[in-house]
Amino acid sequence: MKNFVFSRIHVIGSMVIALFVLAGCDLIDVTKVQNPATTEPQLLAGPNGATRAVAVGLRRQFASAVANNSQVCEIVSDNYKNVTTFVSVQLDLPRTVDLNDITVGGAYIGTQSLLSLAEFGIKNTVDNAQDLLATDAQRAQVFFFKGMALMMLSEKFVRFPLVENGPLVPAADARKQSIAAFREALRRATGATGTQATDASANPAITAAEIITRCNYALARIYRLEGNKDSAAFFARAGLMRSPEYVFTATYDVINLGSAIQDFVSNRTDHAFQPNPRLDFLDPKYMFVAATVNDPHPSLKAEEAHLILAEIALSNNNLDAARESMSSAARVARNRPIRMMNDRDTRPNRPNVATLNVRADANSPAVAGLIVRRPGTVPVYGISYTNQTPDSVAALSSRNREDHLAMLFLLRQHIFFCEGRRIEDLAIKLPLPRRQIDTNPTLLAAAGNGPDAKVIVPDFVPPDDEMDQFTVSGTTVTMRWDMNRVIARNARLVSPFSGF
Repeated sequence: MKNFVFSRIHVIGSMVIALFVLAGCDLIDVTKVQNPATTEPQLLAGPNGATRAVAVGLRRQFASAVANNSQVCEIVSDNYKNVTTFVSVQLDLPRTVDLNDITVGGAYIGTQSLLSLAEFGIKNTVDNAQDLLATDAQRAQVFFFKGMALMMLSEKFVRFPLVENGPLVPAADARKQSIAAFREALRRATGATGTQATDASANPAITAAEIITRCNYALARIYRLEGNKDSAAFFARAGLMRSPEYVFTATYDVINLGSAIQDFVSNRTDHAFQPNPRLDFLDPKYMFVAATVNDPHPSLKAEEAHLILAEIALSNNNLDAARESMSSAARVARNRPIRMMNDRDTRPNRPNVATLNVRADANSPAVAGLIVRRPGTVPVYGISYTNQTPDSVAALSSRNREDHLAMLFLLRQHIFFCEGRRIEDLAIKLPLPRRQIDTNPTLLAAAGNGPDAKVIVPDFVPPDDEMDQFTVSGTTVTMRWDMNRVIARNARLVSPFSGF
């Protein structure tokens, strides 16, 4: 019987192949195949478990967006220089960043995909009462990631569409929608209880309390962007009260989703991205946790809440309160976990002697300990670190507000290092990528010539790649520009808060 069945299958298979050859592709047209047991209306009518699946998918897409944002924005800023030709050389020259550069889309496309998936989830799962397995915590996460997508877009771009083929929407309008999404996430999480298994495998279960904390920190950040001192301070304090050492991360692994920025700063043998010598001690931020797991990337954390409170205090010219908050930020950052790794980088044509001192510019004192010898064992500060201490901050007590602002932006640079956040403090806005313009009929008329298709770089940013330039003389490395001092002098163009 077995031989008979095999023979029949073999013959039938041969006949199918013969018919396919005779009839061409019309016999098996995959676009016309229909499964009578599974239809889209059936899936939408009874999507049990779909909300959890969307939440997991959002976590993955969020991780992709975060890493790709960092890959582009770290090079545009003064944090890193691209020393190979694998990534666009235009990114090191902020004013030459162009919509036709395929690298630029990395900071946009992944974030727009995150927004699209969140909108899909809200329409088809969150608002679909038929998912009998859905929890309030799962629904809250969908709104949370919508808020993150809108906030991230508003941080990097002036205007952008929010729906397929839609018109350009100002970043200010996107921020208002982001706030609404975070508040809805907060409302739904407040009504949830227990542990909800909704995250990716690296963090298989979260609590409603964690989502509430996450939303508080996110709202502090978005209200800062809005320039709303009262609300930013309220949610910053609320987050710190709930979890004074909080961190929310994007997670990665080697098999399913690697980290785009980690590939360039540590995984690749050519170490394509090299840090500003003044930041050498912070690099690399990410490493392999295990054979198949990349380091997570921090996206929301307690240090930022302290920095927001410090910035508000400085905008009100309250230097004492600003020093207190900056000291707290430094203390949290310096108490974060530290790991060690064997770094194989040789820092080709870069300062690589631990005895070298570094000056922020020609008028600044030389600082020791900022350069770490490689190859060798180096510290990895995966969440945050700064060489500034509470005593360093306290020493500002007799100094003016500009000196306090320079410290604030130095702390922000250290604490957000390798997270794609620095270009915000440089007030640089990226152009929409060519792919967005060419596929959106409402944007085609401008043909890439509109203001949204051009990079925005303020006049205070030095020309060409001067932010990355330095000289070496004897045992001293001197940066051409102390960009934190430059930002401090132009705080009114950088900080969202009034009072500068």
